[in-house]
Amino acid sequence: MSRLSALEPRPEPYFALLCQAHGTIHASNARIGNADSQAVLPVYRAFLNDAVASQAQLAITPEYSVPWALIREIIQGTPRPPKGSLWVLGCESITFRELNTLRVTANGSAGVCLVHESLQPQQIAQTAFVDPLVFVFWADDSADNDVLCLLVQFKTVPSRNPDHVELQSLCLGTSVYKFTARAGDISLLALICSDAFAFTNALVDEHCTNLLLVHIQLNQNPANIDFSAYRSRLFSVASNNNVEVICLNWAANVLIEESADTWNSIAGSAWYIAPRGVTPTDTHVNQLHRGGMYYSIVGGRWHAFFLDYAPHSVLLRKQPVFAAGPQVLAPRVPPDVVARRAWDPEQRAWISVNADDGFGTFIQQYDSLHAMLPQLCEQDPLAVERALELLEGPVGHASDWYTLKELSALKVADEESLRRVTVSQETNTARQGVAFRRRRARCAQTAATIPGQLLKWPTPVADLAVGFRFRWTNDEPHSNVEPVDGGRPAAFVYLGDNPEADTLANVYAKLKKARRIHAFVTSDQAGIDPSDAVSLAQDRLCVVYKRNHTLKFYRPSEYASITDPAGLQMDDIAGAE
Repeated sequence: MSRLSALEPRPEPYFALLCQAHGTIHASNARIGNADSQAVLPVYRAFLNDAVASQAQLAITPEYSVPWALIREIIQGTPRPPKGSLWVLGCESITFRELNTLRVTANGSAGVCLVHESLQPQQIAQTAFVDPLVFVFWADDSADNDVLCLLVQFKTVPSRNPDHVELQSLCLGTSVYKFTARAGDISLLALICSDAFAFTNALVDEHCTNLLLVHIQLNQNPANIDFSAYRSRLFSVASNNNVEVICLNWAANVLIEESADTWNSIAGSAWYIAPRGVTPTDTHVNQLHRGGMYYSIVGGRWHAFFLDYAPHSVLLRKQPVFAAGPQVLAPRVPPDVVARRAWDPEQRAWISVNADDGFGTFIQQYDSLHAMLPQLCEQDPLAVERALELLEGPVGHASDWYTLKELSALKVADEESLRRVTVSQETNTARQGVAFRRRRARCAQTAATIPGQLLKWPTPVADLAVGFRFRWTNDEPHSNVEPVDGGRPAAFVYLGDNPEADTLANVYAKLKKARRIHAFVTSDQAGIDPSDAVSLAQDRLCVVYKRNHTLKFYRPSEYASITDPAGLQMDDIAGAE
């Protein structure tokens, strides 16, 4: 087999083109695939033409998506992958007899070879179809002539669904193919949806080195514990290995033929990268966000780049899983969105589109936030996450709570429901990310209304009484608001109803320490006496809470201030707890 470019261990990036499909699915005991295969044929033909035009070294479609008419076109001559490229095409179901007939036709064509495993006669007689993945790539024959290979891999484990369609009708394969052109190269394995059930811990352990794993799906619940068990195992045993996983599902809101309800509410497609040597920056994360790839952390340490739920194709510039040779010559960087396209039925082409992260729609239900946060999100989505994280009292380390690895908004739980307020594409309130996002937005909404209430504000932050807006910058990482009339930024923390005394004290002490250290370190640059800078940093820390429905400002009993020498009386609303 000729060497595949995406699997060469080199520092130079390659292009990967992913198709997150959409449409209406026909699912019966006779077949599974598009309800109108002929109608969607131009969609996938144009997708592969885009792969050719961009010289993409890897192109992938999800399970049950590509009509077999397009495979016949590939056999007949066009489109075909560039040499060194690999197409991983999830195809509609096909009967084993139809596939055998196609194999005979393909192998009778010059320079074409279609291969699939043999199946048991009993299975063929008693089931209706196979669920195939077709690898398309170039190889050399014994005389060094180019041969277009179509290697067909069958699903090996049936999916579970209420109608038991696959359990009753699917003819199961027994083989999963592993691509490794040369010793020391990157290997590639592909799973078809519920094949994940059979990818046991022992198999994960055996194959979790120098691996690119592709998992194509047509799945309502792609993060279900059974489907994601292999990833959990990878997260625990392969964090220091060269491993990446591409999960590619259909887009959200796919329809099932003759049903009024959408079949799935999430997509869940993502590119997972082991933490070894990869350190995304704010610039990377925000650029990807605008391109419709949303960064979060899974499994405690793994980098996950989730695709926008909408139907689209995305062309990525991506480094191979690892590079051989001195690593100083191969710095590890996250993927880069080169193009994001959606299918235009009128133009019958994939056209460039912007991603909609859902934040604008989500924030409309919070009146006090709608006027200030969308503009901040447009400038810096991570600034929104940090401003609201500080508002609740950050849970990360005092000095670096705002770094990507510490932000709780970026840490995704086992069900892989994104917590980020700026990525609001889920609506199911039972999902952890939705609950987290709503609670955080409610907290911000309540905090934003506090300046409109009759309160005696502490003198050092009295300028916030007329109103504030959320903000966050690297220069003032422990501040999250600024007065609407202008002035110095401040840290505003709202801890809600009846927080425990130790919570108040701990949050205040944590942020006081972080602000004082930062002020001391940066005082020379700001041209301020260090002692004054430290005192001002403390004064611009405002911790607010409710006790018995009454708003209070927290200050510890030992509080002292150069900007408010009289201090605060213990019976003052701003007194200590």
